[in-house]
Amino acid sequence: MPAAGPVDLALAAQSAIGRLAPDGPPVRLRVPTVSCAVWAAPAELDLVLDNLLRNAVRYARALVTVFVLPTPGGGARLLVDDDGHGVPEAHRARVFDRFYRVHDDRGRATGGFGLGLALVAEVVRRRGGAVSVTESPDGGARFDVRWPGHSIGEGRLRAGFVG
Repeated sequence: MPAAGPVDLALAAQSAIGRLAPDGPPVRLRVPTVSCAVWAAPAELDLVLDNLLRNAVRYARALVTVFVLPTPGGGARLLVDDDGHGVPEAHRARVFDRFYRVHDDRGRATGGFGLGLALVAEVVRRRGGAVSVTESPDGGARFDVRWPGHSIGEGRLRAGFVG
């Protein structure tokens, strides 16, 4: 596991949005006025953001919205919403399994091989966080990542859990 440290989730999300292809639907970023540092290696955060954003853009009809929210005790919550067809409830528990796909066709042109969300879940869980999928208020999918943060106490940095 790469060495972790505090990484600003809002800045990382902004960078990830900048890496998206310009021909997709617009991506709105909603961030707080306070810093939302999470405990991770920058490459881990990039992997999580890139996978979630690419999926959201692939399945959105017209819009993707990304929220970065501070959580009590440090850390942050990342929400990635799209207005596409969503993930049917019967598949939500398994979409983070390796090689699992909601649709049977497995190919790059139709969305990949079912590894992206498994990698997201593994990275987040290794850092003590959690990831889930529900329905977005926009009607599509909402991916919810609760990422551990850090707090500064008595001059030293220590890991904390996102509530």
